[in-house]
Amino acid sequence: MTNYAERICATVSLENIEYNFRAIRTLVGAGCRVLCVVKADAYGHGAVPVARRLAAAGADAFAVATVDEALELREGGIRADILILGRTSDAGLPHALREGFILSVTSLADAQLIAAAGLAAGRDVPVHIQVDTGMSRLGFSAAREEDIPAAAAEILRLSRLPGLRAEGIYTHFSDADRPEGREYTDAQAARFIRLADALAAEGFRPEYIHCANSAATLQRADLRMNMCRPGICLYGCYPDSANPSPMAAQVSLRPAMELSATVIHVHDVAAGGYVSYGRTHRAEEPRRLAVVAAGYADGVHRRLGDGGAVLIRGARAPIVGRVCMDMLMADVTDIPGVLPGDRAVIFGPSLSVEEQAACAGTVSYELLCAVSKRVPREYI
Repeated sequence: MTNYAERICATVSLENIEYNFRAIRTLVGAGCRVLCVVKADAYGHGAVPVARRLAAAGADAFAVATVDEALELREGGIRADILILGRTSDAGLPHALREGFILSVTSLADAQLIAAAGLAAGRDVPVHIQVDTGMSRLGFSAAREEDIPAAAAEILRLSRLPGLRAEGIYTHFSDADRPEGREYTDAQAARFIRLADALAAEGFRPEYIHCANSAATLQRADLRMNMCRPGICLYGCYPDSANPSPMAAQVSLRPAMELSATVIHVHDVAAGGYVSYGRTHRAEEPRRLAVVAAGYADGVHRRLGDGGAVLIRGARAPIVGRVCMDMLMADVTDIPGVLPGDRAVIFGPSLSVEEQAACAGTVSYELLCAVSKRVPREYI
């Protein structure tokens, strides 16, 4: 993407992403396949450049949310296995079969549709079976102990369907990132293992069994099985969003993105003057403001207004007034010499995305994924 405006840029360190991947690879050991999650444009970092770097570094496979995301990777030259975590529509099936994507199966009805498509195409479609152990989202229900026999029966039926090759089974933890969630995570894992054992007793033993998201990958060796699914941690953020995170004791991660924008105007506001929409901020005394070319259309969370900050010339400049669509205003009264053309760091190694997320009342995932398509990515 061109950057003629030179107003804002997301600088992405592929070196740091590779470093994080290698650290995770070392942590989980050779017996655990690493399924790198690059959905949502690699959490805003750019799916194709990130996947290319990870593939060169030895990533085993990739996971995305949709057929469209998987096609983007194929068109970008990624030949590795790609698992689609979401449900694949009828319209997406022909493309998935043509490219050899691995599909998630979330119900017996879906399995039958996929199997029929596989038979019509004259090939077996590789699938991973999704199990709901307490997320209440997608998958065969094993959310209660009494659900396990019925789930096992349905999964055994689908495993025997011609046109399918059921090579994996997985679940997703809903609260593995919080210490308070350990008991619930253990219960989810126990139900998942009991289901896998029930299937094995009937002769169905999928090649891949996985349940470890980023949180479990980093801190639960007992839950890594023979495949793990690191996502946010690939990009240098810890899934608990704590600052600092206790998970850093397991693996030291390097943040991969810095979002920065240009100061385009500097001016003074008299005492009593209002700033931005809604007049939510009033200067109690004369202040000097910098207008920064970044707004919520770029991914700057609107709740950072009157509470968040940016870094200009290495110093914190509070964001004052509401964040606009294309701009924000920062108070630089106490930062000498600020001029148009200076850079304002919105988040990065020197001002963490976790801190900004906490200020906005959200999580780092959202701020990273929110960096919009109109923001050029520069790769280093």
